[in-house]
Amino acid sequence: MRDVLQDRTIVLLGSWNMAILNPGWIAKELFEADGIEAEIAIAEGRTRLKYRHEDVSVNPQPSRVVVSALSVSDECLQRTEAAAARLLELLPITPVSAIGINFGYSQEQLPENIAKIFNTADVALIGQHGLAIKQSNLVRHLTFEDRELRLRLTITEDLSLRVHLNYHKAVAHANEARDAILEKAIVYRRKGEELLRAIYGLERENDE
Repeated sequence: MRDVLQDRTIVLLGSWNMAILNPGWIAKELFEADGIEAEIAIAEGRTRLKYRHEDVSVNPQPSRVVVSALSVSDECLQRTEAAAARLLELLPITPVSAIGINFGYSQEQLPENIAKIFNTADVALIGQHGLAIKQSNLVRHLTFEDRELRLRLTITEDLSLRVHLNYHKAVAHANEARDAILEKAIVYRRKGEELLRAIYGLERENDE
């Protein structure tokens, strides 16, 4: 299976002050850089801003900040984690309610053992009524250390496989959120891939 880069994120849920999270502040305070790249996207009538410095991007929204890794290397993942932690350190009174550390993978060929998991009793009945399944999802909410691991397997319309791992933890404040992500991203990537290999026989292709 291959990495889905856009799924490699750290999400900070809370009530964020968008007036503070402007390009100048993010460049100077968060990245300690002279300048950053800015991208503006308009979707569903909403304007969203994304700021990029080297191989890390920050997408601030009123209800969350998404910090994304822009390469699959562990060095980039470490910088992504550091940026998220620094943001929480710089804005300690921000009401933060939860954090999520996320990874995604895809595989073009659907493994037979996973196809069997999705072969539930209603599949044949759906076909008998002239209906076609466009997408199927299997979600497991698992206890993992001091948080919850949300594991999602998706079979797409073209019978390829998508896997998403979300390490979710509710927190009471920004300092707790910072502690919940520090030195976790690389460890959780490796542990997640170990679980996928042991349970489903899925192996990550090494692109680093």
